[in-house]
Amino acid sequence: MFPGKGWKLSTLRAHLRSRMKLTLPGDAAHIKMAPRPRRGWTPGVLPTDARPSAALVYLFESNDGPHILLTKRSKELPSHPGQISLPGGTLQKAESTVSCALRETEEEVGLDRNTPDVLGKLTPLFVPVSGFAIYPIVAIGGKPERWQPDPREVEHVLEVPLEVLAGEACACVEEREFDGRSFTIPYYRFQGEQIWGATAMVLAEFADLLKTEDDESDDSLPCRR
Repeated sequence: MFPGKGWKLSTLRAHLRSRMKLTLPGDAAHIKMAPRPRRGWTPGVLPTDARPSAALVYLFESNDGPHILLTKRSKELPSHPGQISLPGGTLQKAESTVSCALRETEEEVGLDRNTPDVLGKLTPLFVPVSGFAIYPIVAIGGKPERWQPDPREVEHVLEVPLEVLAGEACACVEEREFDGRSFTIPYYRFQGEQIWGATAMVLAEFADLLKTEDDESDDSLPCRR
């Protein structure tokens, strides 16, 4: 089954550690939630001039089961304002992707960088619109007594249940126009928000890692809204 209220963090930790030792789903998962067409993106290719960045996929226990940490970006930010995002940012000089993901999460929402148990890395993803190569880090840990979002970067914190990644109840597609061109945009929906773009693509790979053997054949496309 897809993990949800019946799975504890200890079960998730063991499952993910085991699963991440195998071949990652990679671009086959990214494509499922990629905007179409995705200009400037070739699956599996990271341009040599891409700017390295890191993002944290953080799992924690809340009142009704395991959740993922996401943020709504401040509308004042110059890039991707108001969008739903994984915490993260640009690597500093000589900084590792793990250190960057933990540092940025601490700066954005107040999660102590020494708290998470880092389980591994997902497949890097190039974002054409910004020129960044995102290196997603998966970690698990406790929920702080309260989140402390930095208002310069984060409008508010979202605690997203794992069930949101489970299938058609929360995954949809819609048509949008940018610069006079039509695009098909897959997204997850949660509390009136749309989780799309690179964040949705990273979460699609993470969702594939969460599946058990019974779920491996369930590869349905998002429903259209």
